[in-house]
Amino acid sequence: MMAMSRSVARWAGVLALGLLASAVAVAQAAEPVPDTSLEIMGRLQQAAHTLDYAGVYIYQQGQVMLASRIVHVADGQDERQRVEVLDGRTRREFLRHNDEVRSLFPELRVVLVEQRQTEHFPGLFVGSVQDLGKSYSVSIEAEPGRVAGRSCQVAHVMPHDALRWRYLLCVDTESGLLLKAQTIDPEGTVLEQVAFSEVHIGDGIDPTLLEPRYDTHDWKRMRAGEPVDLAAAGWNIVAPAGFRPVSQVRRRLKHQQDVHQMVLSDGLAAMSVFIESYDPSRGETPGAVQYGATSVFSRQEDGYWLTVLGEVPAQTVQQVAQAITFELRAP
Repeated sequence: MMAMSRSVARWAGVLALGLLASAVAVAQAAEPVPDTSLEIMGRLQQAAHTLDYAGVYIYQQGQVMLASRIVHVADGQDERQRVEVLDGRTRREFLRHNDEVRSLFPELRVVLVEQRQTEHFPGLFVGSVQDLGKSYSVSIEAEPGRVAGRSCQVAHVMPHDALRWRYLLCVDTESGLLLKAQTIDPEGTVLEQVAFSEVHIGDGIDPTLLEPRYDTHDWKRMRAGEPVDLAAAGWNIVAPAGFRPVSQVRRRLKHQQDVHQMVLSDGLAAMSVFIESYDPSRGETPGAVQYGATSVFSRQEDGYWLTVLGEVPAQTVQQVAQAITFELRAP
């Protein structure tokens, strides 16, 4: 367990650096569900990108709680956003202009630049509502809820199979903005949650709040990874029903070793497959571990170390990891 914890901590660092690319929606599960309740998903996603809002939201996983301040301004052509993590020993700030995201790491004096491929609160999924309906159904409670002093619609997002978690959402009644999201296991346990503690929606957002706290003109700028073709290199990675590959890149981690990453997504849930050379000196052992909604499974394949990580049930990442095969291709 100690070795697995070190392994998970290393991949958690990748996530913290904003390197977990995610997703465009997929197509390969059941037929779309003719449920008008799915419309609330489109409403919350549109609100996340087209409204002006500012506030503080709290993320909680077990005993870990982190507060972040968010400012978002959109004028119909450009979309700008700034997120500042308020808790923890390391400072983090994320700036978005349309699809470009700059992650600021003050202690390293580094700016990581990448194209946005994933959604973050209060955004929720990527792709169309119709595609989302191939893997999930949505129902809405008759009685409204209340978050951050605002009335909200309570929506249950239910997966069609055991490969995914379910979600409980609170969507602002007036604006459609997502105010709260909980990830829930089949027994009804809340694995993680994120919610606004305070929020202002609409006009009156001071645009100067979008400016970074730091002067980064002389910081090092880095691009996040370069595209690769894992199938052409000999890797066979089988996506579970409803998921499909959406990104393949090569990155360099803290130990200065190249790692290949493939992202599998259904538009809402995502997994990353990491492939690197096996190094016994790191003391990693194969096996499974789960932290909140995040499941990890690692194993050795010949001279390679494979890790599958994602906010899905443990059996999902294990299924993917154990099905990976490699066949050396001629150059």
